[in-house]
Amino acid sequence: MGCRVFHEVLPPSPVPGRVPKSEPNNQEEPALTNQGDEQRWCLTIPNRMKHVGEANRSLAAYLDEQGVDPEMRSTAELALEEVVTNVIKYAYDNEDLHEISLTAHRGPAGLVLRVEDDGRAFNPLDVPPPDPEKPFEDREEGGLGIHLLRRFAEKLEYQRFDGRNILTVRMAEKPHPNTDRSASCL
Repeated sequence: MGCRVFHEVLPPSPVPGRVPKSEPNNQEEPALTNQGDEQRWCLTIPNRMKHVGEANRSLAAYLDEQGVDPEMRSTAELALEEVVTNVIKYAYDNEDLHEISLTAHRGPAGLVLRVEDDGRAFNPLDVPPPDPEKPFEDREEGGLGIHLLRRFAEKLEYQRFDGRNILTVRMAEKPHPNTDRSASCL
């Protein structure tokens, strides 16, 4: 089944300022697995902060529809907000309009969230974790969002494909306490 677009922010026409294909790449485009009749959530937003809240509300509606527990929903919203905010603030060298593509899919193993942008190449997995021994005022600005992502994601994957950054955040769904059959009551 294809993507379900809850709310399309950008028209499907080409976006001015889009970075042309400039990097040769022999890799296959990464796939977002879609099994059975499960639906994916897809949204494309411009690189403007005013659209981050709209994206989060749209993702929340999808997650509610999918029956995702509130803790995972909050985690997914935080991940989306952190990644998209970083893309908007740091990925572009100009103020031109660019597209940020967002996709989510809930599968048997949990939730997969993917963010794609055409900004400068940046692998967040290469950023070292913050030094907990260093006083807060002496730490470099930034990097805490990436550290948070590492803590609540089961797996983070980065790929540069066709001039685009693709960050995939995989979150394992915790079993609901009422579904644990191993515990018995006497």
